[in-house]
Amino acid sequence: MDAVLIANETVDERRRSGEEGVVFKIDFEKAYDHVRWDFLDQVLEKKGSVLNGGNG
Repeated sequence: MDAVLIANETVDERRRSGEEGVVFKIDFEKAYDHVRWDFLDQVLEKKGSVLNGGNG
C-alpha cells in the first residue's frame, strides 16, 4: 500500500510543478535480473532525465 501512496504523491507533485516526467513500474521479482541498468540510464539521460533511487 505504501508504494501506491508514494506513486500517487510523485504524480501529484509533477502535475503541481508543471514539470514533465515519466513514471514506470518494474516488477523486480520477475524483471530485476533482466534489466540492463546501464542501457536504461542511457535512454533516460538522452530523454533529459535521470534514474532516481535505482541502481543506476
